[in-house]
This record gives sequence, C-alpha cells and structure tokens, in this order.
Amino acid sequence: MIIRAATANDGAAIQRLLEQLGYADISLEDTLRNLGHHTEPDYQVLIGEIEGHVIAFIALHCFHLMHWKEKMGRISAFCVEDGFRSKGVGRQLLHAGEEWLGSKGCAKIEVTSNARRIRAHQFYLNLGYTEDSRRFVKYRKSRSA
Repeated sequence: MIIRAATANDGAAIQRLLEQLGYADISLEDTLRNLGHHTEPDYQVLIGEIEGHVIAFIALHCFHLMHWKEKMGRISAFCVEDGFRSKGVGRQLLHAGEEWLGSKGCAKIEVTSNARRIRAHQFYLNLGYTEDSRRFVKYRKSRSA
C-alpha cells in the first residue's frame, strides 16, 4: 500500500468512503471544499492506495488547547474500504497519521467514534488508545445544511 497526501483528484474516492461511514448526505462539492480546508498547515488528509485505487483515508488536525502544554492532534475522519478491513490497512494508515501529528509537535492524539462503531473502538483500544472524555454536541444548524 502507498500512503500519500490526498489531492483534489481523490475527492470522489473520499466521498465514497464517507458514504461507507454513513455520511451519504456529503456531496462531492462538500467533500472537495472540506478537502481544500485540509491544505492548511495544521491539517492533513492521508490516503491509502493500492494499484491506483484509494482504499482508505485519514483526516488529521493539530491545535493548541488552553489547558494543555503541547499541541493536541485529532483524527477527525478515518475510513478503510469494506473489503480491506481487518487486513492491516487501518493500522498502517493510523501509524502514518500518528507520525504526521508527531512531526507537528502533538503530544496527545484524540479520535472520536460513533457509539455504534464497536469494532472501531476495539481497533483503537488494541493500538494503545484509551477512552478518556465524554463529548457533548449541540447543533446550531440542521445537519444537512
């Protein structure tokens, strides 16, 4: 597998993977706009590719917290194509994402995962992540907007 930075040419593949995560309402236009935001210095999207076919992506962000000395790294989206799960692809891509966040000075990495994604939770636990905080969300607009 080749791991590389995503480009706008990967938009349709990322959109397809987002659909597998349950985000069918994210259009290609939305995906490309969001991918454009990830070209800023503290953002990155990495792609896992086999023989020219995008099979996974991980979206990363690093930032400062008021109550933490070092930077925090966040995995904001992560998906491995259905047919490639449980084959080491996710582990390789996660490692590459952790390396990128580390190169940006992140001393802590967090990932959020929907409560229904039990297999994903076990994946993170197996790779040294711990359940830490609770997340509370308030939507100010309709999610489809």
